[in-house]
Amino acid sequence: MIKAVLFDAYGTLLDVDAAAAQLASSGKFPELQSCWPELASIWRTRQLNYTWLRSLSGSYKPFWEITSDALDYAMEALSLSNAEMRDALLKLYRELAAYEDAVMALDAVATKGFRNGGSVWGFIVNTDNDKKFRKGDILKAAGYNAPARNAARGNILDGGYCIQWTGPLYLV
Repeated sequence: MIKAVLFDAYGTLLDVDAAAAQLASSGKFPELQSCWPELASIWRTRQLNYTWLRSLSGSYKPFWEITSDALDYAMEALSLSNAEMRDALLKLYRELAAYEDAVMALDAVATKGFRNGGSVWGFIVNTDNDKKFRKGDILKAAGYNAPARNAARGNILDGGYCIQWTGPLYLV
């Protein structure tokens, strides 16, 4: 019996380019209209690079700080120095829209009986370098973008869990 369904959020369910596209289409920052695709690309690539480097070096930094640092890098790379634009992009990033096909997939999962009000239930530790938890530990959510780091609720890599991967084998 399936008891939980886990998804990768950023870039899989949530459109990571949406913040830049939405702000560019608002017309508030004309300089963004022609370069938003490049800004979004550099931002996401740097975000992933920073995440991987911190994971490999064991120097944890919260996701939101990495995201902000990556945006700073992307804006500097494109000579965009506007604090108001930066703040607006980060605000929009906190409310990313889901891809249309992701919404359909989530609706299909919901019809199978998996409903939790559309909120995040938990997070999976995906590194060997966490000082408190092991790779595969299930952490309850403290919010939509942060795990509660008080206690693991189990480990998906230990016995007792039947895992069916539907994408790349990120944890293998």
